[in-house]
Amino acid sequence: MHILRFLFMKMWSRKGTTLISLVSLIIAVALTTSIPMYTNGSIKNLVYKELMDYGAKGLPAGALVLRYQTIANQFPDKEQVANIDRFTREELMKRIGLPLDRMIPAYQLKIQPVEIVSGAEGESSKRRQLGILSLSDPKEEIQMVEGKLFSDQIQNGVIEAILPRESLYIQGLKIGQVVSYPVTGGKGIPPLKIKVVGSYEIKDEESPYWYLGKDLMRNMFLVSEKVMKEELIQKGVPLNVANWLYLFNLNDLTSSQMAFARNALANLDIELNKILPNTKTEISFYDLLDQFQRESSQLRLMLFTLAAPILVLLFYFIIMNARQGLERQRGDIVVLRSRGSSTRQIILLYFLESLLIGGASFILGPILGYWMAKVLGSSNGFLSFVNRKAVMVEFTPDILLYALLAILFAVLANTVPILGFAKQSVVNYKQELANVGRRAFWEKIFLDLILLGVAAYGWYLFMQRKITLLSTGLTADQLQVDPLLFFIPAIFLFGAGFLFLRLLPLVLRLLFVLTKRWLNLPFYLTMTQLSRSAKQYHPVMLLLTLTLGLGVYSASSARTIDQNETERFLYKTGTDVVMEAQWEKQIDPSEMGRMPSANPGGGSPGGGMPG
Repeated sequence: MHILRFLFMKMWSRKGTTLISLVSLIIAVALTTSIPMYTNGSIKNLVYKELMDYGAKGLPAGALVLRYQTIANQFPDKEQVANIDRFTREELMKRIGLPLDRMIPAYQLKIQPVEIVSGAEGESSKRRQLGILSLSDPKEEIQMVEGKLFSDQIQNGVIEAILPRESLYIQGLKIGQVVSYPVTGGKGIPPLKIKVVGSYEIKDEESPYWYLGKDLMRNMFLVSEKVMKEELIQKGVPLNVANWLYLFNLNDLTSSQMAFARNALANLDIELNKILPNTKTEISFYDLLDQFQRESSQLRLMLFTLAAPILVLLFYFIIMNARQGLERQRGDIVVLRSRGSSTRQIILLYFLESLLIGGASFILGPILGYWMAKVLGSSNGFLSFVNRKAVMVEFTPDILLYALLAILFAVLANTVPILGFAKQSVVNYKQELANVGRRAFWEKIFLDLILLGVAAYGWYLFMQRKITLLSTGLTADQLQVDPLLFFIPAIFLFGAGFLFLRLLPLVLRLLFVLTKRWLNLPFYLTMTQLSRSAKQYHPVMLLLTLTLGLGVYSASSARTIDQNETERFLYKTGTDVVMEAQWEKQIDPSEMGRMPSANPGGGSPGGGMPG
């Protein structure tokens, strides 16, 4: 408790320093979280656009259809049917891992010749062939025309069924009639008695509910799903065909869900065949997910290309801010050390301070990052805002992970230097202040030349990649991407900035020698101060160099990507309007002169499109 009381007193006494550290870390966390927020939002916009285009074709984007078909009268037993029913109702949705809007199972018995056994008089000589079908919850999808809906129970050994209105006339049946349906493959099962209790019309023929097709429905008695499963299949009536339709919701699809569902769909046929042989995937959105994954990977790669230099600048900003804050408090650290505080106590004190500032930044930073991502989504460049659909930005667990990583990096940047500062005495500290001419660590190891060498190697890799693309005709996404290429601009700017800082004192001294005769007093003192203590301005100068350099690089990269995409679209389209003649028959133009005239008394018929 004493250390916490002392910590709050220390932070309050240095309100300005604490506030600067807090605001700086909030901005750092906001920048760190805004990049993945914007990336995820852009991918969601991409998926949403693809779904709209896909939906315009009349097919549900998240439709999955499974189908079982009996082969050579090898009917499944009731245990196999129960297992596949359990898998399709319980296990499959968990394996796909996507929200399910609707599931429509359909169980079908074989189409057989049926005969009227009782009821109103009909055409007894007419040959009729009908099957038995069950669909889940048809009440909302049909409009009863005559009679009533079927019952969920078998009454006096008679199964109630309904037929489409046109099927009554086609089959020559009437409401109230009972027909005999022979059971093929059933071991000693007598013919089923089916009573027509009503006729119906389909409300919406475009609804996915009727995925089996209207033609099939004309030849099927529609019965209760409960009767089909519990009274027929479980009592030995052989199943002929089974279909399962799943309508998954892809609107809020995330990258992790995309990969998970894609892998599940790839292995689905193997699982189905193990449970019930001859069961397979009839319609799948695997190809759609595969397309989403390719396009989202390309988009993520492009956004990372633009964000990588900014992340480098962000990390440097965190380090510089931590270093500057600690430099301002080195006197306090030395005083604490001289008055008996142990190294462990000093480290714990500043570690707790970093945690408190980090906790506040963890709360406020992502909120600011959310609005920054919104602004990024509505801009078309530097201070260029456009009226486009807003990016769908939202908080996800990975966003909080990015925020925690940024805070952890800041805590380490604030704590690690304390290990050295806490061991210094007052004498050591004063000696270090007096030794202003000592070279920095990066100057001793020639970090500037090393970074420029790495940047030169990156330029070499880039040119080799360009030569490979031109010589092989491959596209950029077909080659393995070297992550180093994304950081080359930032590495070059770091190296050039350090080299400039190394040469700055020499340039200032030379300029001072050449101009000192003509300098007035303010300029003379300024040049003297800069040439003697330029080291204290190094962090800010390097930050400004990186900010301006990376800003120009990011702006030019964004405009280059936008121009390339625009030109690619124009090249693919070719023109503003594409007109294509629609002919009923293909006619060879060379034969037009030899064809007999269809209208001797007048001109030839017009060649426009048929009305």
